[in-house]
Amino acid sequence: MKRAHILRPGVGAFVVIVALSALASAATTAQVGASGKTYASSVVQCVPDPITGVLWPAVEAGLFNPKNNAKATVSLNGTLVATVTTNSPFATVWLEDGDNTVLVAINKKTADSYAFVVEPGDCSTSGNTFSEDGTLEYAASGKSYATVIPGCALNPATGQAERYVNLFDNGTYLLNVFVNGVPLTQLSATHPHTPVFLSAGWNVISAANGSLSTDYYVRDGGDGACLPDTSGNTFSADGTLEYAASGKSYATVAAGCALNAATGQSQPYVNLFDNGAYLLNVSVNGVPLTQLSATRPHTPVFLSAGLNEISAANGTLSIDYYVRDGGDGMCTLP
Repeated sequence: MKRAHILRPGVGAFVVIVALSALASAATTAQVGASGKTYASSVVQCVPDPITGVLWPAVEAGLFNPKNNAKATVSLNGTLVATVTTNSPFATVWLEDGDNTVLVAINKKTADSYAFVVEPGDCSTSGNTFSEDGTLEYAASGKSYATVIPGCALNPATGQAERYVNLFDNGTYLLNVFVNGVPLTQLSATHPHTPVFLSAGWNVISAANGSLSTDYYVRDGGDGACLPDTSGNTFSADGTLEYAASGKSYATVAAGCALNAATGQSQPYVNLFDNGAYLLNVSVNGVPLTQLSATRPHTPVFLSAGLNEISAANGTLSIDYYVRDGGDGMCTLP
């Protein structure tokens, strides 16, 4: 993706480091207008719509180090966007394709103008495609792909269980990976994939192959947590079985090791049981697995690497939850 930032003739600006809002999710460079009283982002960000999650080009603009009772208007191409004040000093400006002029006006005599160019297709994920089973999303460039459904694992950086997806280099490209504008890592032939932990709300994942292309993915981190509440569950006296609070199911606690016919690999697993004649729809990490009933009272549940969420839903009446650690997702048969 190629972007250009153009200052209008006769308008001076200098670049500083300022702490912006969640638009950039990090400290980033911004430009301050000639008046010294306003600023705007120095580069266009790809920001998810707060309702739909669809990416859209945007910048942030507002007051720079405002004094008490400061006030200004922010407009885009002559149309008022917002009024900013000392207590609410910035606004998100959603840009259009082509030339965009953002004006931050203190009064009729004092105003700073910032210009941005957005090329058609910038920030778009419309060219991305999906695998037949819907589990993988491939970038339009063909240079990367990512898992669709978040898993749950311990984030070493925070010490908390968090949602994550995996991002893969789809060749031997050199891809600089960012999450919400913050550099994460670099993918290459020697480092072909990485877990990407998700914050609460929408997350923008980008993989830039220099100035040649930038791949985008959007993932919902929910409330930032990934482990369901299992506090009502109980255990057998010997600790080998965990019973759901509803009393409708139970599962083995310690993982065994068996050949997973679906993958052809040996993987850790636990057994899940229907504790009666209930109709239970079983899912693992949000993916439907099977249905338990009087005629099919139990099933093995193979575990992926990291933490696994197992659910057993009895229609809309109840949902039983279990959490199991799949380690590295591999095991050795005895």
